[in-house]
Parts: sequence; C-alpha cells; structure tokens
Amino acid sequence: MRLIVIVATLGYWLTQGLAAEKTFGEWRVTSDLDRFSGRTTVVASVLADKTTLLVLRCFDQAPSIGIIDHADPAGFSVGQLATLNLRADGSPPLEVRAKALSNLLLEFQLSDGEAARVMKTIANSNEVTVRVPSAAGSIERLFKVTGAHDAVALVFDACNLTL
Repeated sequence: MRLIVIVATLGYWLTQGLAAEKTFGEWRVTSDLDRFSGRTTVVASVLADKTTLLVLRCFDQAPSIGIIDHADPAGFSVGQLATLNLRADGSPPLEVRAKALSNLLLEFQLSDGEAARVMKTIANSNEVTVRVPSAAGSIERLFKVTGAHDAVALVFDACNLTL
C-alpha cells in the first residue's frame, strides 16, 4: 500500500505523457515527455527508511529538489514553510527553506543555480542526510545515494546543465 502511495505522489511531479524509467544504483529515474509543451520532465528519486523520498527533477528546464515524506501521518499543510537541514557525506550542513506543495511533498526553495549546486554535491556523495521537521519533532533521514552521478547527469541533461 505504501509503495502505491509513493508512486502516486511521484506522479504529482510528472506531467501526462510518454514515460521511460531507468535505475542507477539506489536511484529510480523517470523521463516523461509533456504532450503539450514537448519538453521532457526528468525525475530522479531515492528512498530512505521505506517512508521518505529525496527527489531531484528537471521541470520546464529548471532544476528542483524535494522531499516526499510518508513518515508523519499528519503530514504538512499546503503552503507550510519549513526549514530542512541537508548534509552530503562530510560536506558542511546546508540549511534549506522548503514549502509544502501537498501534505506529503516539501519543495526546496532554491534558485536554479543553488539547486544545481546541491545536486552536484549529491552526485559526488555516498550518502545524504536530511533533517525533516514533523509534528513529533525533527526526523533525520539517511539516503544511500549509490548511482547518484548517473541519475543527476540525466536530470542535468534535461535542464541543459553540465555536471
């Protein structure tokens, strides 16, 4: 049941079109052609603790990052702002503002350049830890990101960025 919810939530970030899927290490990457704009949306996701997804995407040729968290039954309020902490391997921790787009999805509030820099850091890492706020307090999620370089490369290609 939880897997169905995760897949349905990922669909929230994809447009209607023709989808293709690839796997790189721990990453699942989908590529979807929007039938209206002709643009490709690429979504790379990795799962932690069977409840939380770290999602990197290229939508309308812009990079973005989000967290889909099924751990907190209360979820988030749409429009809710939160502060997340992200750390890739031994890099300095990064404090990130995020906005709830649904009760499960927090999108990082980063410029295109900032999102690209964070994705590059993730691409060269073995693990990423994200501290997510919840009603019960902050929860840390550890993502094993084996295969991140290849997954991020596909996102960057769709956004016409260089890794």
